Amino acid sequence: MTSMRRRFRVACVGTLLLIACVVLSGSALGQGTDAGHRNAFEQPEFETATISPHHAGEFVSSVGGPSGRFEAKNVTAKMLVQMAFNVASDRVSGGPQWVGSQRFDVTAKISDAQWQDLSRPGNDPDQIVRHMLQSLLVQRFQLAVTHQERDLLVFALVACKSGVKLGVAGTPKPDAVEEKPLLMAMGQDDVPISALASFLSAHFGRTVLDNTGLSRRYDIHLRVEIPDENSPDAVNRAIFSALEDQLGLKLVPRRMVMDTIVVDRLEQPSN
Repeated sequence: MTSMRRRFRVACVGTLLLIACVVLSGSALGQGTDAGHRNAFEQPEFETATISPHHAGEFVSSVGGPSGRFEAKNVTAKMLVQMAFNVASDRVSGGPQWVGSQRFDVTAKISDAQWQDLSRPGNDPDQIVRHMLQSLLVQRFQLAVTHQERDLLVFALVACKSGVKLGVAGTPKPDAVEEKPLLMAMGQDDVPISALASFLSAHFGRTVLDNTGLSRRYDIHLRVEIPDENSPDAVNRAIFSALEDQLGLKLVPRRMVMDTIVVDRLEQPSN
């Protein structure tokens, strides 16, 4: 299983998230579209899990963990729902007032048997962990959701006409550049382009679709320096320029009807 460690900065322009749409069906979560139409009680579960309030004053969130564990630090319940269903912020609505403001720390253990099963050929480890997180939200937050189609403004990630500038996984890396203050950075090896789309979705809080047509795995390294002008437009321009200059990719706005998650019930987590 690839490392689940991902880190991201919580800022006014967005937060980081995970990655392809998996939805849960059954009476506890309403109607879903996941293949197999599993009920909530059929979902894989973490062996143990602790959820605790996060102490105020910290501005960095992290999601990941060492082998056999899932850890999420300084995250909101809305962010957990986004991770569990693998959707961007714009595809989650509803819930209590605190859904996007109150922050938690989550530490969960995957059983030894489940951990061995995750690495078997044909299994999708990320999807299985998302199902575990869905079960955790149902059991501990009493989560109930329904699905609703909505017309959304999304970004399509496409290749520039001049060609992509991505290094195929394993390509020797260039010498390190001088460190400068960064607005955002991504450094992941041996990942599909969808990982970059998910990273950008988290930052913008808007769905980013991979329309590049690139099917190989890449070493993706993106560095966006803090722009001189402190404005949302300047931040966006810096990101767009870095994508084109460093990776040969660009974001194109489009309107699409998307399946969204509506949080019908969410309660304070039980111990």
